Amino acid sequence: MAMQPKNNKLINAVELISEQGFSGMAEAMQILLNEAMLVQRTRHLQAEPYERIENRQDYANGFKPKQLKTQLGELSLNVPQVRKGMSIALSEAEVHWRNFLESLQTRGLHGLKCIISDAHSGLRASLQAVLGSIPWQRCQFHLQQNAQSYVTKKAKKSAVAQSIKAIFNAENRHEAERLLELSATKYEQEMPKLAKWMREALPEGFTVFSLPQGHQRRMRTSNMAERVNQEIKRRTRVARIFPNIASCERLVTAVIMEISEQWQAGKNYLTMNDEN
Repeated sequence: MAMQPKNNKLINAVELISEQGFSGMAEAMQILLNEAMLVQRTRHLQAEPYERIENRQDYANGFKPKQLKTQLGELSLNVPQVRKGMSIALSEAEVHWRNFLESLQTRGLHGLKCIISDAHSGLRASLQAVLGSIPWQRCQFHLQQNAQSYVTKKAKKSAVAQSIKAIFNAENRHEAERLLELSATKYEQEMPKLAKWMREALPEGFTVFSLPQGHQRRMRTSNMAERVNQEIKRRTRVARIFPNIASCERLVTAVIMEISEQWQAGKNYLTMNDEN
């Protein structure tokens, strides 16, 4: 598989410098950078444009214009884009989640420290099958919501919510487990199903206590992913009907890439080297 940039582009860059000297450097550099990025994308995809091979890692997704200020002047670049790790399915069955997670591994996903999600049966089963060695944190926000279905008296809903909040806000796991047992014992006679559920489900929200202190507040819920999903729903709702899956993939990919760039340019949601 060829990985070299097109010779005619390189020739153009050389001719600009040879004919115009320093004044042609900016345009020549612009050509070289654009070609270098194309080579990088080809290497990442492990396939040439339009090449149909089994070991292709991803798919090209057009270009994004970018102005780069340099000592040579402002360069107009066309940054090659690729599709993000996303797929579309009509259900959240385990088979789809399993295929999706396996595709991420095939594309090079590694170094995971913790996975945060709700307890959807299909997702949970696929995580266990594909990424079973990675610690799993059940979203504490979803646990709070789930608890309310076990509260048989409306007047007790607020008190139960406060009890669970105190458990999750404990200083460490040992203290959280102590508060959990106190709360479960308190509700054992009046709401036995709630007490049983608390003992079984709430510890799934304690994995976060093993993470660095500076990470715990951000990592105890799936709120970040939920906000991404909300934005995707908002943008796709405008289109209403897609003629095919590919058209939906293009829009969703564009939304995800836009969000990714906002994260990279904005304030860090989570500083991974923060061990405090």
